[in-house]
Amino acid sequence: MKQRKLAARSIDEQVRQSIKTVGLGGFENRKIHQLSGGQQQRVALARSFAKKARIMLLDEPLVNLDYKLREQLRDEFKNLFSAELSSESILIYSSTDPLEAMQLNGHTIVMDEGRILQHSVAKDVFENPATIKVAEITNDPVMNTMRGSISEQEIVINSDFKLKLPDHLKNLSPGSYIFGIRAAELTIHENGIPFTLEFSEISGSETFLHLENNGVSLVALVEDLVAIDAHQKLMIDINVDQMYAFDMECQLVKSPFQE
Repeated sequence: MKQRKLAARSIDEQVRQSIKTVGLGGFENRKIHQLSGGQQQRVALARSFAKKARIMLLDEPLVNLDYKLREQLRDEFKNLFSAELSSESILIYSSTDPLEAMQLNGHTIVMDEGRILQHSVAKDVFENPATIKVAEITNDPVMNTMRGSISEQEIVINSDFKLKLPDHLKNLSPGSYIFGIRAAELTIHENGIPFTLEFSEISGSETFLHLENNGVSLVALVEDLVAIDAHQKLMIDINVDQMYAFDMECQLVKSPFQE
């Protein structure tokens, strides 16, 4: 910034604002070796912000930070994407965390093995994944998929697994499809379909239930801590109003958000 011959006052203001943005207020006079790994990572971010680089590539910048700080900086990044900085710089944020990518709510590019699969605003990518692969990448846990068919106003997965055909899928031709449903759209309900619980995972304040029905494996996300012994029978209700339909080439045919 000095080499650019910026005024000392301007340098001081930009540096202090950048330090504040990354949550390092009060650490201005510390040497690098006096900072933790996460704090050093934030110094690198502050340098880019302070000098207003034309292009910034942030390669998983939050991966080594603790949960609370990660949440704090994620909110700051959301502000940065929509603030004055984004009009002066191109910010490229790389992440393997689908929740992080969706929360930042920028123009989202979904890539797999170096290939661009879809790009659009985050909301559209999440609501209308172009392929099953995109749906898997942008959901955690990955979107449940199951092969089945549409026949006589029903979705038929197998002889014991049939679902009411929702309104948004009624215009589809009878035939074979791959149906997708997010884990949060599966709930335990007495009038549901019988599944066997293979095992459960507790993740923070949530529980993942791994279920099986005659060769069909699904994961349900329960917003609570649930202790259920494996191999029990559970009745599972599937919210068909949030069901996706893909063709046998894994391309999106119909989503609940398409008119």
